[in-house]
Amino acid sequence: MSVISVVNAKKEFNDIVILQNVSFDIHPGQRVGIVGRNGSGKTTLLKLISGRYECDEGMVHVAAGVMMGVLDQIPNYPAGMTVEDVLRTSFYRTEELKRRMDELEKRMAAGDRSAVKEYGEVSSAFEALGGYTVDVELNRVCNGLKIGRDMLSTLFNHLSGGERTRINLARMILMQVDLMLLDEPTNHLDFQSVEWLEEYLKSYKGTVLIVSHDRYFLDQTVNRIIEIENLTAKVYEGNYSAYVAQKEHALKTALAKIRQDERKIAQLEETARRLHSMDMEKLHRRAFAMEKRIERIKSEMPVVVRENRNLKARFQQTIRSGDDVLSVKRLKKSFGERLLFSDVDLE
Repeated sequence: MSVISVVNAKKEFNDIVILQNVSFDIHPGQRVGIVGRNGSGKTTLLKLISGRYECDEGMVHVAAGVMMGVLDQIPNYPAGMTVEDVLRTSFYRTEELKRRMDELEKRMAAGDRSAVKEYGEVSSAFEALGGYTVDVELNRVCNGLKIGRDMLSTLFNHLSGGERTRINLARMILMQVDLMLLDEPTNHLDFQSVEWLEEYLKSYKGTVLIVSHDRYFLDQTVNRIIEIENLTAKVYEGNYSAYVAQKEHALKTALAKIRQDERKIAQLEETARRLHSMDMEKLHRRAFAMEKRIERIKSEMPVVVRENRNLKARFQQTIRSGDDVLSVKRLKKSFGERLLFSDVDLE
């Protein structure tokens, strides 16, 4: 059974298509990295899965009963709540069970034997959720993510955006959600906290989707990669390094096929040219057939998208440029037909 099923999903904004014909399934326990160039639609895909966006075509289905945690979807808390108050809301299920246990204990103390069976069931559920180790777990996660005593006593509404994101990550971990959607989870963590999160995710029993530019982090945490390229998605098994190896192998195979096709096209074009030069109807028909074959080969040739991995630059002897460090006038940039920005002025 799939935790997430995406079928022919399409999303566009202002008539600009961001994602199209996206299909994949994610199963319980999979840790999936989502990669692609900036602006390719990675965050849009997460928002479709979380339900914040709706598909323009196709569908995204999340299995019923799955408790989802979204890193950048931070709840609004009442004024006056401290960071510790916010983190303790993670234990709402154990708190409900504890209140019920207290009620049943009072009934049993009053001689109500009918409460004994329910008390056993409720206390078992309480223990299974870690109700007896709430404070231990809270301290473990706070230590791992560097949430100190000073921060715990700080009003949540006084935190910076990055600090709120870190607290929300801790809250998701404490809640033991079934599905985590993490968009750049390492952005607001120091090195030790990133290492702690890596170890946590390795042993995490649920399903997680991670958008990250930290390739080492993906190598350590995921066992599947979804690449967003040319508006759609392709799935690779393994971590980031395995994805790179598969991608490079596919590129080499595609380039070899292109070279082979180009040689074949050149041969057919030369033969067709010679046949056309002969004044025989039968040979002309053969030439036309060859030209149709050429068009078919061209239409079936692999489309290769190469990343520019190396930047080569040569700097001349330095000279003082003046007091203006940078001046930008009416800057515009687009990829294909997708406009990223225009009329940008900077001094």
